[in-house]
Amino acid sequence: MPQLTGKWRGNVYTVCRAAIGVLVFLAYSISVLCAEPIGVRWKQLLPGLFFDHIYDPKYCRKGSRYTAALLIDPSRYKFEAFHFTQSKEQALLDAGQWREYLDALVVFNAGQYYDDLKHMGLLVKDGKNYGTPFNRRWKGLFVQTGESEGLSVARILDLQFLQGDPSGGSYSFAVQSYMLLDHLGNVRIRESERIANRTALASLKDGRIVVLCTEGGYTLHDFTGFIADLDLDLHNAMGLDGGHQAQLVVKTPEFLYETYGSWSSGAPVKNVSIPIQLRIPAVIAIFPKEG
Repeated sequence: MPQLTGKWRGNVYTVCRAAIGVLVFLAYSISVLCAEPIGVRWKQLLPGLFFDHIYDPKYCRKGSRYTAALLIDPSRYKFEAFHFTQSKEQALLDAGQWREYLDALVVFNAGQYYDDLKHMGLLVKDGKNYGTPFNRRWKGLFVQTGESEGLSVARILDLQFLQGDPSGGSYSFAVQSYMLLDHLGNVRIRESERIANRTALASLKDGRIVVLCTEGGYTLHDFTGFIADLDLDLHNAMGLDGGHQAQLVVKTPEFLYETYGSWSSGAPVKNVSIPIQLRIPAVIAIFPKEG
């Protein structure tokens, strides 16, 4: 058998290394393309209202890998925004206290707020804005309008592509915040290493709405990846407040679920779980439609 010279041995070695590299790249690409979506198994709580406790095997950075998810049919349920200045006591409440005060089926946190407790951007109830004036930098506007052909329409308006009412006066309900995913599948936030609990809203192509609230800590970019990987027919998604403000409470005659954020990028000690039920100035509540 002929012996390879040093030059030929080197060439063969180089070719083999290149071939192995190509195979590794192809294997990785195939694994990414063929990766299974994160499964969602809805449990009906009430007609038009479903819940799942979704396990995330990939994206969560800290704490529990479970995320609470609600699926809502807006033809059966209405969304309402509340700010603490609307109450007689004008006291801050946590999500559980808000739910009891409002006698709602579901309560979760609204968007971010300033030090003076003003909601950043529109926070509209019955045409009146309880937040700041329209925030031109934020392109997400979750709205519910009146009846249209017998149906109540709730959707996320992506203001990069659609025009909304900057006064909020034409909406029975509206909450403004930042986009996470658009209808083209584009991620709309930058990467960051800030880890916190997260809350988000997503709209499906069939018109139903999904509420997501994590039990563990995520970066915003990773959380967006998690949403994109869900086995759902997503249209778009927008983020709400996070950290200790990320809260969700669900109560029906036969079901109770509560989660309160414990991971916060704004905490004095980073990457440490601090379990408190923070009182928050603004929430979104869900009620059954009358009739």
